[in-house]
Amino acid sequence: MYKQAWWLARQDLKQSIFPIIFTIIATIVFAGFASLILDQSIRYMFDSEDEYYSFVVIDFMFFILTPSLAAIFMSRPYLSFRTIKEDPFSKIMAFYRALPIPVKVISLSRTYIMLVTVFIMGTTYFCTIFVLLRADIFQFVHKSDFIVLFLLWFGYSLAIGGVNTFIEYGTNGKMLHVLPYILIGIFIVVAFVFHYFFQIGIVEWTLYLAMNIGWPIVILSFVIGVLGCYLWYRMLTARLHTRDYL
Repeated sequence: MYKQAWWLARQDLKQSIFPIIFTIIATIVFAGFASLILDQSIRYMFDSEDEYYSFVVIDFMFFILTPSLAAIFMSRPYLSFRTIKEDPFSKIMAFYRALPIPVKVISLSRTYIMLVTVFIMGTTYFCTIFVLLRADIFQFVHKSDFIVLFLLWFGYSLAIGGVNTFIEYGTNGKMLHVLPYILIGIFIVVAFVFHYFFQIGIVEWTLYLAMNIGWPIVILSFVIGVLGCYLWYRMLTARLHTRDYL
């Protein structure tokens, strides 16, 4: 089953080379902006309260954007509103379901694609942020703490990123375009409620966790990430068993 799923995933990835390249480029651009805001955030925390800083922006760049790194978001279905009507992901799945391929193999292949995507985009995103940070920022936060911070958020993207695969192949084109607005709404509520009660942003809080707890928090994050991947795989498998593609 695992070899079959990997073969199927590899064929789809080969057909998505250009969207993957464009997604990498977009990820680098987002990472450059995130690096600037993270730099300002750290200076606000440790150096001067006069430094301009918006916790909403940096929280958005991590809380919302990192799960998106599990999707090839520069592919045509994500960029065109025609997806709402044409629903290309459902057509792909209908084709696979018409073939003598076990549902678990199809579902696992989608999970493999998600894992490859989040590894490529996550590595690109966090490495770009790290490289673009100004050198004097390391007097406030050690390099190893940044690595812990980024791995913590990578675990988060693993845990949540599977929602992209479920939406793509388990729902329809309309939901694919509605989901970002739902996530932004959830983010606004969570970010402001969190800041109201703790007087700190979500990314700031995770930075403190990285500095004070260190690698154990990374292990916990990855355990949650793996469990999240497995949960989304099971949910997609169950959905493919019951969804009618005719």
